Amino acid sequence: MKAATIYQPLARSRCLAATESQPPFRAIARPLIDIVVPVLNEEKILQKSITTLDEYMTKHLPYRYQIIIADNGSQDKTLDIAKYLAEKHQSVRVVSLAERGRGRALKHVW
Repeated sequence: MKAATIYQPLARSRCLAATESQPPFRAIARPLIDIVVPVLNEEKILQKSITTLDEYMTKHLPYRYQIIIADNGSQDKTLDIAKYLAEKHQSVRVVSLAERGRGRALKHVW
């Protein structure tokens, strides 16, 4: 599995002053983070990877999150394992795509 990191500010700690053209900015109380995991024939490592990621996110981050597994037409049991993980973990979602390709998976999910 490959990971893409996107650096973006998640929230601001205080309200900014309003101007004539812009209303005041309000801080997001608990922003939502989407973690997209494109997979192709990953049956051997998928369950451990997603379980470890979910446990880490739960323990160490104060943000709401969801893990989106984007299956790119796997020929093994990857999709079945992903569906099982979605039932087991409240924060896991599954998207099944017929086309292969990491770029298409990311574009489809986002």
